[in-house]
Amino acid sequence: NPMPTIGLPELLVVLVIVVLVFGVGRVGKVGGELGKAITIRRTYLNHVYFSLLPFPEYIPPKIARDYRQAGKNIEETLYREITRRREIPCPPHDMLSLLMQAKYEDGTGMTDQQIRDEVLTVFSAGLETTGDALTWTWYLISQHGDVQSKILIELEEILKGRVPDVGDLPKLRYTAMVLAESLRLFPPTWLFVRTPKNHDVLPSGISIPPASKLYLCPYAMHRNGRYWSNPEQFNPERFTESAKKERPQFSYFPFGGGIRFCIGEAFAKMQILLVLATIAQRFTLNLVTGQTIVPKPRLTLRPHKEIRMRLDQRDQGASFFRARGKIHQD
Repeated sequence: NPMPTIGLPELLVVLVIVVLVFGVGRVGKVGGELGKAITIRRTYLNHVYFSLLPFPEYIPPKIARDYRQAGKNIEETLYREITRRREIPCPPHDMLSLLMQAKYEDGTGMTDQQIRDEVLTVFSAGLETTGDALTWTWYLISQHGDVQSKILIELEEILKGRVPDVGDLPKLRYTAMVLAESLRLFPPTWLFVRTPKNHDVLPSGISIPPASKLYLCPYAMHRNGRYWSNPEQFNPERFTESAKKERPQFSYFPFGGGIRFCIGEAFAKMQILLVLATIAQRFTLNLVTGQTIVPKPRLTLRPHKEIRMRLDQRDQGASFFRARGKIHQD
């Protein structure tokens, strides 16, 4: 198996998560290590779940050996950062520091293992799904020039050339609608599994025995013609406030629903919208011709093959960078 590569969307997500958890100063040291190791883990899990002829445990293929080494690398990296942080007199204000300062009702704090588990959850659950969402959103925008124009108009009105921040998110309404429509057509988590503890009966009258498995597929529901007109069409206007009120609650659930609703929804949307707004001001992403884009349902909904896009710099983006002395020519 070839060494897995990490695409631009996932690389950006890695950098964002590293800054969130460890601070800006650790991007170079931690980002590459964790990004590579977690990508290997994802490749291995796809191999385990979807390989037609999986190797037995006593004859591990190269990807299994890489997976074990990746696990060791993740452990060493996270515990090293935790130990390093405990030794700093004035730690930075980031997620790792907040986890270390958190206290239970009895006044005790989290153990190193608990902190490690929380950080690993953020990386494992938020890397691939958010990267896939960025990939599909950029792909869809590249295919709809009218949508791209509306995004640029909104960004110019709200940002006026400056870098976006969290305070701008409530104002980027159309960009948020674009993301919502992208998540409708290509939800990264394309299948949810739920297991009822007790006997239940659905509104349709179907009896659900306890411990049975219920499979809920957002990809299929989001294309159900009962709730979506022209369901295959990319149309962000489906997510105006008035349009959303006309649909049943669970006709749209890219992040699940109920008490098992994804707690990372707000963080994922924040990352994606800020990355989209930042890059869209400066660059246009154009699909390289000759590609056939087909979704492939695996652990997440990914393109069957990598999507190759050309990054073209906007004139206003070049001026934006020159004004700050940061323009780079590659």
